Amino acid sequence: MCQLKYKDMKKAIGYIRVSTNNQDLQRQRALIKKYCDKYGYTLTNTFEDFAISGTIPDRVGINKVLSLKIEDA
Repeated sequence: MCQLKYKDMKKAIGYIRVSTNNQDLQRQRALIKKYCDKYGYTLTNTFEDFAISGTIPDRVGINKVLSLKIEDA
């Protein structure tokens, strides 16, 4: 068994968004998790914006992602 050292671990932070109340975030969550599992990433957090257009610049979820520092991952 090979153990990874902390510095060798790959981390990812997810961001998902849907534009309307009729859309579902679950599919995007599942796709992010599947990608991370396939490529060996640890998904440390997922931020989301629900029923908010991508044309609106001031979105809570994306603002949280953009304010993160490397230490926050």
